[in-house]
Amino acid sequence: MKKIFFSSALVALIFFSACKKSSIEPTQKPELKGGVLLFDEGNGFASKSGMTVSIENSSPVISAVTDSSGNFTLPLDPSLHSFALVYTKRGFGTFKRYYMRDASNKIYYVDNNSPYQTENASESLGSKSTVTINSFSASIIGDALRLTSNISSPNASGEKYIRILYQKDLPGISINTVDKTKTNWSHLLPVTNGDNSFDVCLACSTICADWKPGDKIYLAAYGDSFYSNMYQDQTTSKIILPNLNPNTHVAPVSIIVP
Repeated sequence: MKKIFFSSALVALIFFSACKKSSIEPTQKPELKGGVLLFDEGNGFASKSGMTVSIENSSPVISAVTDSSGNFTLPLDPSLHSFALVYTKRGFGTFKRYYMRDASNKIYYVDNNSPYQTENASESLGSKSTVTINSFSASIIGDALRLTSNISSPNASGEKYIRILYQKDLPGISINTVDKTKTNWSHLLPVTNGDNSFDVCLACSTICADWKPGDKIYLAAYGDSFYSNMYQDQTTSKIILPNLNPNTHVAPVSIIVP
């Protein structure tokens, strides 16, 4: 009789243990939710679907594709404490955003080496520029720096922009050679097909860019987008502008600061 009672008690104990184990929920892996708003080269909405968002250097690759609402969800390895998201889509410049996680699984995005806590990865991104620079010049007119350009684009009526690069003593200035670690090194200006002219405050430029009388300033122009997908590469500290149209077709120009 004792043996039967013991056996029954053992079976009950095993059954209770099995039930208890099965009721324990598995540890949920952290995940990052996000969304994108996509624009043409101006301020007009573009389709939010079909953008691939991936964790850089993940192996196997961890990625997701945005749905019709621009939303995505990415699983995160619990051991991953810093990572970069890479956003790519045909017709759009590649964009990167850097993130970090703390011990309590709070997620921060990193901008200019400063962390900001976030609940999701939301970005507004623009398409690559269609603007081609046919001519570009710069001159001093009174108290103004006058910039003139002639541009062409298959985008007949939508918003279009050019980015002016400027730097002292750099005859071969280009997007590849300009020092993009400086605080002031470019302007973004709206343009239309054909001729364009802008007067920029020369005194403001001398203050912001630290120009002095007699300095020789070189300038170059590129087609760009309003949402330029600009980001700072954490390895090189340089600013990356993925949306520039490299087809300038013109040489850099220069001025002498009066």
